[in-house]
Amino acid sequence: MLATSCRIAVTRASAAGAPLCFRRLNGEDRHALAVHLQELCGWDRVARWGSPRTDAEIDAECRGFDFRPRLGNVVGFGAVTGSGRIAGAALTWRLPDGGVTLAVSVSEPWRRRGIASELMACLVPGGLLGLGASTAEVSFEAENTAMRRLLRGLKAHVLFGTGRAMVTV
Repeated sequence: MLATSCRIAVTRASAAGAPLCFRRLNGEDRHALAVHLQELCGWDRVARWGSPRTDAEIDAECRGFDFRPRLGNVVGFGAVTGSGRIAGAALTWRLPDGGVTLAVSVSEPWRRRGIASELMACLVPGGLLGLGASTAEVSFEAENTAMRRLLRGLKAHVLFGTGRAMVTV
């Protein structure tokens, strides 16, 4: 059975005073997700994908996401503004070797408001179980202290001195 976790929450007021809705992403969100990911700076792009990505590569990747609730598809949750912009996103998917990975990103103006924590609270049970998995590996830059704090909050096993962690449902 696929997980249907959907937490609806309103964050503290944003810079614009607008609330955010935390919800599962669907096919209609592909363009907004691409715009969000294209707003990431070069360092954030390398941290997310392990190498720089062009806007065209990001757009093509997002167009290929299949968010339909089927075992093995990409599962994503987003922090969506009232205007439909994605302020943050967390995605999980199955790798060719059968492993599961996850990624989280929050746009620069929305950081340090607990958005990544809320997204991960949606994604870890809803996304991993939706993929038929109980654990996922997260790779990140070793000096990314925000990701370390986030993972510790999830009780993830963080391998110190490396940029790897295991998250378990």
